[in-house]
Amino acid sequence: MIPISLNDAPLAVTNPDAWTRGEPGPVAVGDLWLLSWNGLGVGLGVISARLPGYVLLWPAMLPGDDARAPAIRVADSPLGVAVDVWPTRETGVGDALLHRRICPLLTPRLMAGVGDAIDEGEVPPLPFAPPASDVVAQRVRDEEMIDHWDAVCLTQWPTTAATAPRLNREAAREYGLTPSWLSALLEIGAADAVALFVGDRTLSLGQADVISAELGALAPELLAPAQDTAATALLDPRWKTDVLALAARRELPEAAARDLVISEFALAARSSNSSDDRLSAVFARLLAD
Repeated sequence: MIPISLNDAPLAVTNPDAWTRGEPGPVAVGDLWLLSWNGLGVGLGVISARLPGYVLLWPAMLPGDDARAPAIRVADSPLGVAVDVWPTRETGVGDALLHRRICPLLTPRLMAGVGDAIDEGEVPPLPFAPPASDVVAQRVRDEEMIDHWDAVCLTQWPTTAATAPRLNREAAREYGLTPSWLSALLEIGAADAVALFVGDRTLSLGQADVISAELGALAPELLAPAQDTAATALLDPRWKTDVLALAARRELPEAAARDLVISEFALAARSSNSSDDRLSAVFARLLAD
């Protein structure tokens, strides 16, 4: 696939304003989205379904990407050029990859009609792209496309480690916890105990159970469950630009930048401010450092 710029409209686009003026959200069926990871455009797709934490989409191509049947051609797009979409290669993509809503491309009703027609072996309401002229070369491109979208699909954030429980440092001090207490209770070395105490390392379920049993009842505020809240909030595409700015400033991969944000968010978990307010404060602090 041709590399996709996050800022400049591709040369094939004759209406660049439709490309550059797109907004992060909201996510709706039928909209064409630009996907990115680690500051690089990784694909275009038309949203076919919205689910918690991820979307289903039909991969899309602009002129020059050598689309062919069974891709469906949308001849009249807001970009001023034909856009080819692949309903037969629908794939799931995590919300963290959603970069920018480019434009509305298809109506949900039209997408349903296309899908039903293809499932039934009937003529769809939109035309197919032209057939491949070189069948052998096309097989190679098919495999490349499948490999590419497999990699996109497998790019996931948050990971289990990102949302695993950590001790809330301030609450731990209020309960009288110390690194030495953790070291003795959990039978771990001093360095590991310090890492747990300051929240740099996640607690295993077994360790959380041991602490809970020792205290009689593990108070909710002793852990930092707000990381789940932060991770969910951070999946909103509205934060994508801030995430990439932080990654660039700290020279971090995108996943590490996101992990840093939710770890800082956890320190403010007892604040009464909204998740958006706390995320804004976290980004302001980290980008100012």
